[in-house]
Amino acid sequence: MVSQIEGVEGQALGAAVTPTLGAGGGVSETAPRDFEIFSWGSCRRTYVEMLYPRKLNFEWVTNRSGISRTEWFVLDVINDDSRKNVNRKFTFVDVFQPIIVYYHGALSCSRSFEVVYLVEKKGGNIAFTELPIQREVVTEHTGKYSVVSEISYVEYAGERIVLRKRELSKEKVVYVVNIKVEKDKIVVSGDTYEIRELLKKMRFKWDPNLKAWVAPATLGVEAVKAELEKIPQVIVKEGE
Repeated sequence: MVSQIEGVEGQALGAAVTPTLGAGGGVSETAPRDFEIFSWGSCRRTYVEMLYPRKLNFEWVTNRSGISRTEWFVLDVINDDSRKNVNRKFTFVDVFQPIIVYYHGALSCSRSFEVVYLVEKKGGNIAFTELPIQREVVTEHTGKYSVVSEISYVEYAGERIVLRKRELSKEKVVYVVNIKVEKDKIVVSGDTYEIRELLKKMRFKWDPNLKAWVAPATLGVEAVKAELEKIPQVIVKEGE
């Protein structure tokens, strides 16, 4: 029988019921619930991972039936590998410190779910607290590429714990320019050929020994950086 806990809206969240996506806040201190690792065709797939205090795939922990013990928790595993798919169900018997469990996947082609639990011991019972899933779009510069990604994460103990990172776009950056101050001069190097006229206009001169453009430090490194960043697809890196 599948253990059930109450969600934030009072909905029973058994393994066969789709949890409320990213609702957060649901708390239960009843008996441990069951989690299911299941792969069936192209639609029925469920996954369980521990994200905190370190990353751990429960599929690796649940290779065999019976009691499975780690330094963080004890599981009771029911393992049905009678078919070519994987069908494992486990219940938390004990936890030795707070852990964060990421339970996600699809119960059918039209019913997917994603839920995160803080699992900890409270008053001798195992408590499950659903943590709200947050999302943010971030831009990162890697080499000569500008990558825009969406990350989903939860926050716990002052940490941001990333669940997934999905790339939205990737564009080649035309110029990567390095700027630094050396003694009494500003040095600009990197992909400077296409911006050389702007550098000349700002009183920079080409130094063949440094293979870089130099100007008096009195120009102000922040002012030079701001001017260079006005050009589309320019990344300015400092101190390299």
